[in-house]
Amino acid sequence: MNFKSIDDLLGDSQTRYFGNGYKKISHNVKSIEYIDNHWEAYVQVSKYNNWSVKNKVSQNQHVSSVDTLVITIKIFKSILKEQGIDKNSYILTDFNVTTGTSPIEIIDNIKVKFNVENLKNIFHLNGIIGNMKIDCKFKNNNENRSNEINDYKKLKNNITNIYFDSNDSVVSDFEVDFNKNSSVYIISWLIVFAQLGEVLAFNNAKISRDDSSNFWVRKLNLHINNEKLLKINQKDKVYFNIARNKMIDSKNGTWHSFYMKGHDQMNLVNIVAKTALQKGDS
Repeated sequence: MNFKSIDDLLGDSQTRYFGNGYKKISHNVKSIEYIDNHWEAYVQVSKYNNWSVKNKVSQNQHVSSVDTLVITIKIFKSILKEQGIDKNSYILTDFNVTTGTSPIEIIDNIKVKFNVENLKNIFHLNGIIGNMKIDCKFKNNNENRSNEINDYKKLKNNITNIYFDSNDSVVSDFEVDFNKNSSVYIISWLIVFAQLGEVLAFNNAKISRDDSSNFWVRKLNLHINNEKLLKINQKDKVYFNIARNKMIDSKNGTWHSFYMKGHDQMNLVNIVAKTALQKGDS
C-alpha cells in the first residue's frame, strides 16, 4: 500500500514539530567568547506553545535535534566571523548528536561549549549544547553555494509515495520545493529522516502518533556529500530501515528501542540513528 504523503501516516503537519513547528522557532546567540582554549556561548531558543500537538494537547517544548543542528551552524558562523573568515565558505557535512538522560526544557539560556580544530579545508567541532554532546565537521564550500541557514524555514520538504518494504523498512520519494535555484542541505535531510523514523517506529509498534507518549532520538549520525548536493525541485528516493530493535524496561516505563539506518538513491546522504518509543497510557 502506498501513502500519498507523510501526513497520511503522521497526521496534519501543522500539528507536528517536524512537519511545521520547527519553522516557528528562532535561535539567538546571546553571547560568545573564546575562553581557556575553547569557545563558550549562551543561546536562547524561542518558545512556541503549539510546537507539537497530540490529541489536541500541546506537548512540552524541549531542545530537539533540529535545534542543536541550527545552533551548531549559528555558533560556527559566529566563530568564523570572529576570525575574519567568510561565513558562507563552509558547509556542515557531518553531524553527530547524543542526547542527555533528560530533555532540555529550560531553553532561554542554554550553555554551549565547543572545541574547534582547523584541519586544512575542514573545521572539526566537538562539545556540548546543554547536556547534549555534539561532534561535527564543516567542509570548504568551493562552489560558494547559498547559505543553508537562511532558507530552511521557507523550504517545503515533500515526502511522498511512501510504502513499506517490510514491517522494518520504508521507502519514499523526496523533493524540496522552493522558488529559487539552490541546493538541499543537511537540515532538510534531518527533517525528512526524523519523520520517516517516526513512521518506522509507529509501524513496528503498531500504534499511531496520537497513541504514543514519547519518541526520542537518542543518538544521530548524519553525513551528506558536499561534492554533489541534491538540487531544489529535483526528486530523489529515500530508504530507511530498522536494523535491530528491542524492548527496554526502565523506571520510566517500557520503551521500544530502535537502531535505524538510511540512505538515498543518489548516494548523497547516510544516516544512523538510535531512537526510543514509549507508548501512551492505556
